[in-house]
Amino acid sequence: PEEMVAIIVSMGFQRNQAIQAFKATNNNLEHALDWIFSHPDCEEEGEVASSEVENQAVGNSSAAATAEAGADGPRIRDGHGRYELIAFISHMGKSTMCGHYVCHIKKEGRW
Repeated sequence: PEEMVAIIVSMGFQRNQAIQAFKATNNNLEHALDWIFSHPDCEEEGEVASSEVENQAVGNSSAAATAEAGADGPRIRDGHGRYELIAFISHMGKSTMCGHYVCHIKKEGRW
């Protein structure tokens, strides 16, 4: 599920977290995101363990994605790296399936 791994990575999570989450949730995107939020300690695992999980979960699709990207790297540009936070969403509840989502927006310099 290389496309689904890319979706989670684009949200700012580590690639190895995404792969572990998909492996633990039978490749279900919504459950994988919930799994990542429920297992924050898994982010700190070493690169050796993450590369083993990646090889098991993704297999040859990882090699195909690397070949597509080419020697110069991926064709995606993410800007200059200078951003200002203007809004974020927080969640209060036991899981992503229940609780309350609140949007916080910065307006005229105030939250």
